[in-house]
Amino acid sequence: MMKKVTMAKYLGIYQMILGVLGIIFSTQILQLLNLDLSQAPVTVISVFYFVLGFGVYIASFSLVDNWLILFVGLIKKVLFILVSLYFGITKGFNVEYSAFVLIDSLISIYFLYTILDYAFVSKYDDDESHSSSLDSLKLARTNTGANLVELSQSKPLLLIFIRHFGCTFCRETVSEVSKIETVINHNGYTPVFVHLSDPSYGDSFFQKYFEHQVLHVSDPGRRLYRALNIKRGNLWQLYGLPTWYRGLIAGLFKGHGGVGELEGDEMQLGAYFVLDKGEIVFSHYSASASEEFDFENVKHN
Repeated sequence: MMKKVTMAKYLGIYQMILGVLGIIFSTQILQLLNLDLSQAPVTVISVFYFVLGFGVYIASFSLVDNWLILFVGLIKKVLFILVSLYFGITKGFNVEYSAFVLIDSLISIYFLYTILDYAFVSKYDDDESHSSSLDSLKLARTNTGANLVELSQSKPLLLIFIRHFGCTFCRETVSEVSKIETVINHNGYTPVFVHLSDPSYGDSFFQKYFEHQVLHVSDPGRRLYRALNIKRGNLWQLYGLPTWYRGLIAGLFKGHGGVGELEGDEMQLGAYFVLDKGEIVFSHYSASASEEFDFENVKHN
């Protein structure tokens, strides 16, 4: 923890120093970097550096709570590289300036990503001792009041843990399950969704995809998620390029829309299990936010 806080503080100070130097010595910087520009762009970029550094420094006092500031800073750095690359291609590359942008941006992006990854994973972590998976399952009840362990005595349950109801991939998963529900039942399983919202919100959400009442468990405290060791995602798992690509496919081409209203934990990953006679006999943990539900995994195990 202290290492990441120190890293963020030094990164913030470093960016603020660059910003101040750029504002005070804009003429000299233009000469040093061999740039044929007026002082105005250098001043604007320097202010940008200072604001970024100040934001990162403030965020260092509570990395977990201020992760969004760090995320915005990371996006700004990536955009800065892309803009510089565009002007380099269209106007011609300047060796001195290009070297400065590349070195500074790579340093900043590396540290911001490292700090963000820590903040993402730590946001809901605590030191409490959590109940065992069996104890948690015994306490869990569906929207109909049924106990999960008791339900699994007569027929295996396919427990589908979803991220949050505003997630495009969550809507995709629920939609896919609704389409193959007959197949799932024919193979001897009863699908049960587990989510982080309250029961009434879950009822209204699932009514959009099912013509009948679907079994679901409300777990806003993440008791079952933690008991079954379902992790929260890191930066790449949640916002990596594959997630953006799959988001376009699921949102635009499959009709599941973009990111909706956040309802739950935006960093939670999904998973699915088979609960048979009170025991977990199959488990699959999503490697990323965008991983598709695949019933074939269940059938072949």
